[in-house]
Amino acid sequence: CVSLYFRQLLDARVTNKPAEMLDYLTRLILMELCFSAKQINVNPVAEKIYAWVKANNNMPITDVQIADKFGYNVDYLNRLFKANFSKTLKRYINEERMKYIKTLMLEDNLSLKEVAVKAGFSDYKYFLKFFKYHEKITPTAFYKQFSKIRVNSR
Repeated sequence: CVSLYFRQLLDARVTNKPAEMLDYLTRLILMELCFSAKQINVNPVAEKIYAWVKANNNMPITDVQIADKFGYNVDYLNRLFKANFSKTLKRYINEERMKYIKTLMLEDNLSLKEVAVKAGFSDYKYFLKFFKYHEKITPTAFYKQFSKIRVNSR
């Protein structure tokens, strides 16, 4: 990612883009480098679970189930996640699940019920509550606000 930003920065410099764009790209590079530096000292257990949750964000999983699966106490995993990622395991699970749900909503032409099923919700009403709690708007309002405008390219 950093190499892409560097290429964009070089291109912007060569093509005489505005100074604001150069500043913006420089800030992106610095932010990415800072984030990468923080990730170097991540606990291997936390990193393994982090990756597993990211890969399985379409399943209805809980922090207790993950603790059982990996053989750790749920309180220990929450403290470990808080120390390594500044958030609890449960919060990370919900964030990843919301990313998956929003991806389904914005990239696929699925109904809300189909999104709920694909995201592992057996109860549609619970899906609606879950979405509204985490996004502070209803799924329908999210669709209206963020759905892609399809343009005929012919």
